Amino acid sequence: MGQIFKNINETSQSMDKFIQSKETTLKVGFAEDQLFYPLMNHLSNTKIKMQEIIHSEIIAKIKNHQLDAGVTFLPVEDRELTSQFIFDDEVVAVVATKSKLAQLTQISMNQVAQTPISTMSSKFHFRKLLDQFFQDKLILPNYQYELSSVGSCINIIQNDANSVALVPKSVLTSKQCTNVKMLPIVDQMLSIQMGLVYLKETQSTPPLTNLANQLISQFNQ
Repeated sequence: MGQIFKNINETSQSMDKFIQSKETTLKVGFAEDQLFYPLMNHLSNTKIKMQEIIHSEIIAKIKNHQLDAGVTFLPVEDRELTSQFIFDDEVVAVVATKSKLAQLTQISMNQVAQTPISTMSSKFHFRKLLDQFFQDKLILPNYQYELSSVGSCINIIQNDANSVALVPKSVLTSKQCTNVKMLPIVDQMLSIQMGLVYLKETQSTPPLTNLANQLISQFNQ
């Protein structure tokens, strides 16, 4: 009988070790590609299936249980969802080093509006924030290039020295861009907050907590 209990105990311990070592898979949507770089090979016992998709798709897929969570723009006003703040981002202007604007140390949005603008297309949440800012300030922007990635926005100004790109600072600093200069914007811009979003019913599981902590550590250095 003692041997039987010993075998049961050993089996139970083996199962506990298996459960603890078993890898968790999280399906996570990211509004910007630089947000998932810090997570690659940095979360123990957690495998992340990453999707780079726009803000509205992230929200829809979380609610449809196609994603476990999303790293995207805050606030998200939806009674089914909850969120955890990760970091504050900001809008910056980027010009080619050969541009006349490169002589500046900072720039106003009125100056930007008088220049051909390269930025994200209207389907992106970042662009909606820009549109709201210009509307509130009664400024008419000259959107010359409406694109689907920050990389494309930068490529434009590298080839058109008369244009200026409006992009999130965190995305720009995550890329190795040559022959460009970042200009701080003097206007009080809209706050751009990024956070982890998931269903309220899910609550914050250990893998989600680890995910948030890794991102907070990376973007608040």
